Amino acid sequence: MKLAIFQFLIGPPKGQQHCIKTVNSYCQKFGIDHYLSQEIRVNGPHIMFEKYQLFNLLDNGYDRVLYLDADIMITPSAKNIFEIYSDNKGIIAYDENYPNEAMDRDNYIYENLSNIVWPKNKYNKKRYFNAGVMIFSKEIIQKYPSAFNLDDIPNWPDIWYFGDQTIVNYWVTKNQIPFNELDYQFNRMHLGVEDPNNYRYQANFIHYAGPCTYGNGNKPETMEKDYNILYNKNTSL
Repeated sequence: MKLAIFQFLIGPPKGQQHCIKTVNSYCQKFGIDHYLSQEIRVNGPHIMFEKYQLFNLLDNGYDRVLYLDADIMITPSAKNIFEIYSDNKGIIAYDENYPNEAMDRDNYIYENLSNIVWPKNKYNKKRYFNAGVMIFSKEIIQKYPSAFNLDDIPNWPDIWYFGDQTIVNYWVTKNQIPFNELDYQFNRMHLGVEDPNNYRYQANFIHYAGPCTYGNGNKPETMEKDYNILYNKNTSL
């Protein structure tokens, strides 16, 4: 099976270079191809649609592709995500609609404007997955060839607040694409909660998403410090 990790970074890095190094090391460890695009090719209505350059890989010989945001650091002992999540029949991602004020995503989903019945998650919230870590398969693209359509973007309030994220959730739900939930340890975000004891170091993938509360709140400095702690060992735990 031919596997790849796809990322993009447009413009100069702001700490993400440390994260990208860890992804490259992870790919070498497990024999996964690593692609980093620094070019605009999709040219969609938001820069985050550049992640869907990954469809070209699925159209050209790859069986499965993991998309990772550029601000995701893989820890040295991280497990092979493709071995743990081997199902090719659905999108695999982390459902971030969590029952606290910082992560409440129900207000971004307008069922009444779309005639879509939205599934609920284990917290009785509307399913809303984070688009920073997603596994796509060739089977999904072949079975739902028109699902990811830039001409099908709902006119909802705040539709662009999370870039492409609300839209890809809409596409997956509208087209009834199977969904498999990714464990939090493969998309370890802050969820509005600080991490003074650095429990994130025990995760597989650390995601410095949004208004990151890790460290001092300065994302570039925190990513560099975490990289040194996890890989260079120049800074003590």
